[in-house]
Amino acid sequence: MLNLQALDLQEQKTYRNPPFLYYEDVDHQLNIKKVPSLPLVNWRNLTEQRNNFGHSTSVFWLRLEINNYSAYQDWILCSKKPLNFLDVYLIQGNRIVYESHVGTKIAYEKRDIPHSYFLFPLSLQQQHSYVLYICVASEPILGIDIHLYEKYQFWQIASQDYSNQMFIFGCLFVLVLYNAAIGYFTRNIKYLFYVLYLALLTLFLMQQEGFLATFLPIHTIDNELHAFLAMAGVAFFTMFIYYFFLVGIHFPYIKNIFIIALFLFPILWCLYVIKVIVFHYCIKAVLVLVGILTVSIPRMTWKMYKTNRSVLYFAIGWLSLCFGTIIHMLYTEGYIDQKTWYENFYRYLFVFEGVLFSLALANRINEQKEEKLRLQIELYTYQEQEKFRLQQMVNEQTAKLEEAMIKTQKASEAKSEFLANMSHELRSPLNAIIGFGQIIQRDSKEPNVLNYMKIIQSSSEHLLDVINQVLELSRIESQKETLNISDFDLHEMLRLLEKMFSLQAREKNLDLQFNIKKVPQFVRSDKAKLRQVIINLLTNAIKFTEQGHVYFIADHKEPLAFSDTQTHLQFTVEDSGCGIEHKEFPQIFQPFAQTASGKELQKGTGLGMFISRSFVRMLGGDITVESTVDKGTRFCFDIVVNVIKSTTRRNRVAFADIGKIKVAQQSAKKILIVDDREYNRAMLENILQPLGFDTYQAVNGKQAIEAWKSSLASVVLMDMRMPVMDGYEATKRLKNLDNSTVVIAVTASAFVEDEQAIRSAGCDDILIKPVNATQLLEVINKYIKLEHIDKVQKDQNNVVVSDVLCQEQIDTLKQAAIEADIEQIDKIIRSIPPQYATLRATLNNYVHKFDYEKIVNMIDHGQKED
Repeated sequence: MLNLQALDLQEQKTYRNPPFLYYEDVDHQLNIKKVPSLPLVNWRNLTEQRNNFGHSTSVFWLRLEINNYSAYQDWILCSKKPLNFLDVYLIQGNRIVYESHVGTKIAYEKRDIPHSYFLFPLSLQQQHSYVLYICVASEPILGIDIHLYEKYQFWQIASQDYSNQMFIFGCLFVLVLYNAAIGYFTRNIKYLFYVLYLALLTLFLMQQEGFLATFLPIHTIDNELHAFLAMAGVAFFTMFIYYFFLVGIHFPYIKNIFIIALFLFPILWCLYVIKVIVFHYCIKAVLVLVGILTVSIPRMTWKMYKTNRSVLYFAIGWLSLCFGTIIHMLYTEGYIDQKTWYENFYRYLFVFEGVLFSLALANRINEQKEEKLRLQIELYTYQEQEKFRLQQMVNEQTAKLEEAMIKTQKASEAKSEFLANMSHELRSPLNAIIGFGQIIQRDSKEPNVLNYMKIIQSSSEHLLDVINQVLELSRIESQKETLNISDFDLHEMLRLLEKMFSLQAREKNLDLQFNIKKVPQFVRSDKAKLRQVIINLLTNAIKFTEQGHVYFIADHKEPLAFSDTQTHLQFTVEDSGCGIEHKEFPQIFQPFAQTASGKELQKGTGLGMFISRSFVRMLGGDITVESTVDKGTRFCFDIVVNVIKSTTRRNRVAFADIGKIKVAQQSAKKILIVDDREYNRAMLENILQPLGFDTYQAVNGKQAIEAWKSSLASVVLMDMRMPVMDGYEATKRLKNLDNSTVVIAVTASAFVEDEQAIRSAGCDDILIKPVNATQLLEVINKYIKLEHIDKVQKDQNNVVVSDVLCQEQIDTLKQAAIEADIEQIDKIIRSIPPQYATLRATLNNYVHKFDYEKIVNMIDHGQKED
């Protein structure tokens, strides 16, 4: 028999919402021991007209009598809605034959059947009667959505249901990603709020169906999250409407409604979390706002349709959303019977409105672009309008700015190219000046000539240092400048500077005095940087002094407490020139900055004092200035130096004397030299061959790859700027062929970005031109073992040039040394047989140091000097 409280299982295999009796436990006092004893008159009928309890904090007990007259024994009880808890008891007679306890906080693996739905396997024996009790509670939603399926039929139905839901959620997920991508590229705030709304809507539906527990920790799936997703989604949708319709501009009279809604929902959610209000108040607030928007949006759509065609898509999508939301809420609240509403229909409406809103947004963006283009055309058409003239001014200024930026970029590129090539272009004439200076000093016996030539020699050497250090500014700014410590004679350096500047002072009738007070003679520091600072200060002092004096004072302070060999040296340059105003002090040491007096003279670049202070700080001190207008200026700086006994301790570097270095017997000896200039290759070859290396040459990157394949050299000295194929590409290809091959870049580029590019190409080390033999061997020693020769064979020590070269070669070598012809000298040196490695090394060392006078002495006097 089939009545309201009993269910006969005959041939039917599916029962949707079986006719239960229900009992409301308001105080949560009942349990399974007490419930069966309740009189049936206290139970109420749960008919098809009441399948939902709305929002309630009560616990509900459901009762169903089952008589199994069917041919099936395995059944599954299914509840699709996520609940706080759901307890199932199957009683036969007075005995509980099955019980299970689940809820949204119970992990899938702990359920009888691991599934997002609440599934309970019921074994109903044929021709037997049972009583089924279900205890259920959930504050956010309590819809009676309980099914009884035959086992195998359930999995068929579940498969179809899953496919349907996965399609819906897949569409929503694609919409979220699509609009998020469009919003990212367009940087449009409307997309931000729409994507947040769409994401929260998807999460809300997933939480409603129990799928969210798959992706989030189980303990977070509770009432608070349900309320948060609902209210936050509506809040973000409200902001989306606000920006889509530009409510603040077009509809200011309803602007406050949106602002109130924005703040109302977070407040309501907080009140719900702290249990001040119950859940259904939050839902009613959502319904109120939806009602207001339902009334407002048609009016806004009608008003904006003529100027904004995209609102039509929005209106249709809004109607779909309202219809789906209202039906879903009515169903949730229990006003619509489940059997009169297909449960997936409202989900399809959500997908449909998502597509329409996306079209509305995309169309709105296109309309904005068209509108912008139209306005631009109107601006160019109606030039008399004020807005167009202002736009023209902006365009003109923008064009000038872009032109200036292009010029600046070109100037920067030209500067970089100039700095990269300048040392190569100026070294050859300087080599000749230095060489001829040495020869004149050797041949002349007149004291005045010798003094003048020493000054010329000192000035030339300084100019050579300037060429080598012209990149200092870029290196200082990139913080890549390093100290080059060496031992030197401080007194000699200061005397040469005094002679160098005495001529300039004499030409202006200035009293130049050098006062050296108890400074040590031999010190260890960076000679080039100290010399550059003193030269900069003395040059400025003489330049800005028309009459009077220029005093240079060198003194020292007490030794530092942490070392007996270190001391502070103090240098002062004082003049009686035009002086500097006190307000100009801050800009003295700024790059490219000049004082008023400097601008009047129109001399200098404004870099000298900036570089000077940078060098002084690197040397362990600082520089100060005191000045009075029309009375003079006083610059004072101090540095830290090591005091030594003499400069004989200078050559402590292991590879300073290349004549005593050779390749270790078991080491690799093949080196490939790649450079497009012959004299560069010859110089490196003349340094390396006497040490026992087998050298190979290539003039560009393409030849380098072929030469490496035939030689299998273990080290490649790679020039980075070459025709046909540069060093960057050649290095990459060599590393692809054999990553163990060591590639050492030999380049004139010293910028930080160039070094980074060289490293990125795969180079293992970097040598900056001009190549120093000591540095070259130190770098090579990292990869190929070098060793010192304790004793050199006697016949090689005593060999002279006349023993090795013919008279024609000797005359050619002498003439080349007089003219400082590096290429011709390298050609002669390369013709020396390998067994005279010491002589080749000595000549190469003199060429590297520009000591051409010693080469001439070797030829004239038949002796080899150290």
